[in-house]
Amino acid sequence: MPRATLYMLCGKIAPGKSTLTAELSHMPSTRVLSEDWWMSRLFGAELNDVSDYIRYSRRLRDAIGPVVSDLLRIGVSVVLGFPANTPAIRSWMRALFEAASADHRLYFLDVPDELCKARLRATLAEPTIFQPPTRSSTKSRGISCRRRTKKASTSFDLPQRRSTNRACATEKGYDGGPYVRSCRRRHAREPGLGQC
Repeated sequence: MPRATLYMLCGKIAPGKSTLTAELSHMPSTRVLSEDWWMSRLFGAELNDVSDYIRYSRRLRDAIGPVVSDLLRIGVSVVLGFPANTPAIRSWMRALFEAASADHRLYFLDVPDELCKARLRATLAEPTIFQPPTRSSTKSRGISCRRRTKKASTSFDLPQRRSTNRACATEKGYDGGPYVRSCRRRHAREPGLGQC
């Protein structure tokens, strides 16, 4: 029986993480656990600003973490629809698949800013249950569509933007585009992969 895999997604706002999540959900024995879905149902009326999101997101991770590990342990792969954009979140995700002795795959969606912004404008034009933050509130909190380039301190770091990375296989994107970089590290079976 193949080991279950934890699929994680990382990328700036509107690169196509939800679309990739939907594609991955069609794989056999795979379930999606989406932060947006759970947050809207559990805390929707209470989400008023970024500080609310941070507080409730932490509570959700604490509650759902053991469920993810249990699913992986019984052989069910999980597409974790939580943004893997910070070292702290990636450390939490690492703890989940390590606790279950599961495989993992991190998708880094490296999409140009112009395309991200166009997708975001299109998304915000659609009706939604969330009220997007105003431009002034995002500017005051330092939220932007730019990719941070500071190297994280965990051993689960994202590759920096570069044309070749021997540790990470560059794949054509799920939609035929060149923007998805996939990092599949199986430490026990493929020790020569090196640091991503």
